Amino acid sequence: MVTSHRGRATRVALGLALVALVAAVGFRAAPAREAFDAWTLSGTSTPALLARALVVRTRNAARMREYAAALQRGKPLAGVRVLVTGATSGLGLGIAGQLALAGAHLVCPHRRPMAAGELAAAIARSANDALREFDGKSGDAADAERTAPLSAQEVDVLGVPGFDLSSFGAIERTAAELARAGVHVSAIVNNAGLVSVSGAATEQGFEQTFGVNFVGTAYWTQLLRQHAVIGRGARVIMVGSEEHRQHALEPDAAEPLGAPTRASWANAMARYGRSKLLLCAYAHELGRRWRADEIAVYDACPGPVASDIARDAPAPVALALAAVLRWTFPSAAEAALPVIALAVDDAFAFGARAPVHHHMSEPRQAGGNASDELLGAWVWARAQELIAARRPAVV
Repeated sequence: MVTSHRGRATRVALGLALVALVAAVGFRAAPAREAFDAWTLSGTSTPALLARALVVRTRNAARMREYAAALQRGKPLAGVRVLVTGATSGLGLGIAGQLALAGAHLVCPHRRPMAAGELAAAIARSANDALREFDGKSGDAADAERTAPLSAQEVDVLGVPGFDLSSFGAIERTAAELARAGVHVSAIVNNAGLVSVSGAATEQGFEQTFGVNFVGTAYWTQLLRQHAVIGRGARVIMVGSEEHRQHALEPDAAEPLGAPTRASWANAMARYGRSKLLLCAYAHELGRRWRADEIAVYDACPGPVASDIARDAPAPVALALAAVLRWTFPSAAEAALPVIALAVDDAFAFGARAPVHHHMSEPRQAGGNASDELLGAWVWARAQELIAARRPAVV
C-alpha cells in the first residue's frame, strides 16, 4: 500500500500531540509525579524525552518569565554582538527577536535570499510577537518600563546571504566576508540544522543530516575562531537535541565516521539523533580545547517547539493539533530564552568550566557517552580528517 506524505504527516502530528497530552496529564497528577519524574530522567524513548521537556518547562516557568521580562526592559544587551545562524524562521527567528528586543547587535548569516530590510522586518515581527506573548506575565510592576514594539528600522542586524552549511565553499566565503568586515562577536548561536528525509547529499558528498548538523557546523565554528570573529572570552552555543540520548558512539566501529548512509524517511530521526550526538561530543571536546582562551562552549537542547508540523493535515485536524501543541509545547520566543541566557547571561552560564550540555533551562549530563574525553578526542580527529579531505570516508 502506498502511503501519501500528507497522511504520514497527519499521523506524525497526531502522535506528537497524543504524547504531549499524556505527558501533560501525567505530570499534573500529583500522586504520580515522583514516578513520572524518574521515568523521564531514565527514559530515552521519544515519549520520555518529550515528557521530560514538559517537566523542565513547568519547573522553570516562573524563572523564564522573569528572564523574558528582564530582556524586555531597558535594552540590557545594548553593545553586545551575537551571531545567530538559521535566524530566518523557527527557533532561530525567535532567538533573534528576543535579542533585538534587548538591544543586541545581530549578525545573521542566512541561506535563503532576502533583502536586508526583509530580514529586519521578520526579526521585528518576531520581537513584537514575544512582547505580546510575555505581556504582563512577570507580575512585576516594572513591566511599565518594557521596551516598546520595534520597527524594522530599529533592528540592528547585519545579514550575510549565501550562507549554507551543506557547502564548504559557502562556509569559507561567509567566514572570510565577516573577517574582512572586521566583525567580532561576543557569542555565536549555531542554530541552523535540519532533518533530511530525502537522502540528498551535501556539496562534498556527505549524507545531508550528518554533513550539515555535524561536519558543516564543526568547520564553520573552527573558521570563525581562525578568522578571529570569535576570540577570548566568547561563548559558543550548539543547538542540540535530547534525541542524542537514543544513540551511542563506538570509536572502533567498522564503518568509518562519514561513510555514505542509506537515507530514508523511516530512519530520518535516527540520523538526526546521531548527528546531534556527534555535535554534542564535539562541543565537549571543543570546550576542553578552547578552555585556555576562556571560550565557553555549550550544547543546548531547546526542547520541543510549537510549530506548523501539522500544516499538511486536513484543516480541522491541523487547527486542533495546533491548539494542543501551543498548550503543551513552548513557542519559539519561549524556547529561545535559555539559549540566549547561555549566550549572554553570566548569572545563567557559569564560564568555561560549566556543564556543557543543557536541556532547556537546566544543566544535564549528556547521554550516549558524549562527555567522555577519549571519545571526544576521537570525534575531533575524525572531524578534522573529513574537513581536510573534503569528502566522506570510504569503507
